[in-house]
Amino acid sequence: MTKKDITILLAPSIMFVTIGVTALLVSGLIHRRVVSGDGQQKMDAFTQKVQSGEWQLTTDRWLELVHRQQATAAAYLKADEDFRDLMLLVALTALLGIISQVITIRHVRKGLIKK
Repeated sequence: MTKKDITILLAPSIMFVTIGVTALLVSGLIHRRVVSGDGQQKMDAFTQKVQSGEWQLTTDRWLELVHRQQATAAAYLKADEDFRDLMLLVALTALLGIISQVITIRHVRKGLIKK
């Protein structure tokens, strides 16, 4: 095999490496976006203020807190959907990469048989 043949055979692998690194970086961004909240600290502060009597929760305040909780849950759901879409993209791209690798190997093999 010549260097050209080896290069042609390994070319699709570059795509796999690129896909893997991109998926890793994007996954990290999604994870950072979801985890970046300081929810436990806010909950502790909230609990302390309610227990100390500093806050007297009215119906409006309770409704506001429930709506905020729903918004947080929706954000987590959106992040999960983003991650799912990313994994689907990675899977489909990897499948395309495998198909291109097989086509490349067949192409090189035909070239070697002709020689």
